[in-house]
Amino acid sequence: MAASTEPPDNGSPVPPAAGESPTVDPVAFTRKVEQDSWQQAERHATAAGFWGNFQWVAGGLAAVLAAAASASAFSNNPTVAGLLALGASASAALVTALRPGDISGQHLRSAAAYNALQATARDLWQFGLEDHSSDHQEQLRALTATWVDVTAASPRVPRRLVKKTKSFTAGSLNYYPSP
Repeated sequence: MAASTEPPDNGSPVPPAAGESPTVDPVAFTRKVEQDSWQQAERHATAAGFWGNFQWVAGGLAAVLAAAASASAFSNNPTVAGLLALGASASAALVTALRPGDISGQHLRSAAAYNALQATARDLWQFGLEDHSSDHQEQLRALTATWVDVTAASPRVPRRLVKKTKSFTAGSLNYYPSP
């Protein structure tokens, strides 16, 4: 049974082996890589936005609770001051432990890398892959290698954010131009 040469939604596209003639149209293959790269870029952009917002909310909550705790420390209600301080420290610990700013940056880098891969795939099919020359096969292999490298360097996008991205793209709320 021959392996599929079309890229799975979350996996690596697989071009034909050396010396083997392509079993799929190279243009269709690169268009599939372009589409999959765009979807991945959108998913990572959504995840970057989520983690950026999380940092603002949790960090802001820590600052507000700390300010309220310090203000209430001068009142005659030490229990309220203690509870507010506890909430501020818990929120600050959450931001420190999860590092949402770092995670957001990783997703932004992945989105940019997938966007670059999308542009490379688009250039390949737009500027001629009709003949099955060995040069084009090498370009397809390089495209696949880039896909594998970008995927390996990318953080996982949670399923909830994948679903959210689908609702954004269905409403044409894209970060990147769709193919």
